[in-house]
Amino acid sequence: MAGNDNTPVTDKPGGHPSQGVEGWHRHSSSPGWVKSLFLESEFYVSPRKSFEIAHCAVAEAFTHFGIGEHEYFMSLLVRSGARNPLEVDFGCGRFLRKNHPGDIVFGGYQAGNSLKGVGPFESIGIYFPTNVIKEQFTQSTGEDIPDLSPLHSGVIRDEPLMFFLTQLLHESRRGQSSGHCLVIDGLFQSIIGRIATLGGMKEPLSLQHTKLSPRTVSRAIDYMQAHLGESIGLDELSAAAEVHKGHFARLFKKTVGETPMRFLSNLRIQKAKELLRNTQSPHTLEEIARQCGFANKSHFSNEFRRQTGVTPGTFRVSTLTSSAIRPFL
Repeated sequence: MAGNDNTPVTDKPGGHPSQGVEGWHRHSSSPGWVKSLFLESEFYVSPRKSFEIAHCAVAEAFTHFGIGEHEYFMSLLVRSGARNPLEVDFGCGRFLRKNHPGDIVFGGYQAGNSLKGVGPFESIGIYFPTNVIKEQFTQSTGEDIPDLSPLHSGVIRDEPLMFFLTQLLHESRRGQSSGHCLVIDGLFQSIIGRIATLGGMKEPLSLQHTKLSPRTVSRAIDYMQAHLGESIGLDELSAAAEVHKGHFARLFKKTVGETPMRFLSNLRIQKAKELLRNTQSPHTLEEIARQCGFANKSHFSNEFRRQTGVTPGTFRVSTLTSSAIRPFL
């Protein structure tokens, strides 16, 4: 589960307004047979009502869950107890989403959609109007939205996008103070920017002075991903983003909600979690620390505990226990 891999999903109040899943219009407007497929759920509406994000466990996949005519949705698989892949068709060709945590699918009503498969599935889903993404593109680049249909025709594997989605859910749970609203807005903008990059968005006409453009943020994140195991500083990141070093850190934090170094550390911990979950070819803590760019095992362990509340060793044991005894929920 996002934010805490050992915490079960629970029915929680929504972020805005505060209410249970019964108050979520997508759920309440669905037929009874769809409601019966929900095992556990939580949802949040953004402060500006520009998107909705949900964390749900369902017994079976289904089509047209309250998707509006001019709306996109994206789903990140957190965990699966399914035996067979999910069959997906967003109007751009049928494909299979295997039961690999981290797999993302992106579609919308206007393309038509079909989801078929027996779960259980645990996923993070985000829903937002098409005009929101169009406005983001126009403001950042001065150009029209690119053709996103290639993203509707296959599984997306992208660690920055996965990180943004899990962090957005985490921040939405924390509340909606003025400070959190800025963080939530920044993360959502980063999701839109990442979609733009994956969809082949062209270079922006000019750099925003109040915030970094989505393309600029993506350049910095791509550099982090490509050099995760190396020593990375502001010199390298600002050069990769093509932003003056004196402005980069401030604009990055204002856009994303985290300093570049904190964001980099979060990505490293995400990578470390993947390696700790790998039971086929387990790595030592020293190897994981080196591959994820930490100075040594002690530095890695301290940062891992700061972010997750447990040591890497405890996380690995709990993951193995969960896989052996409780494969889903």
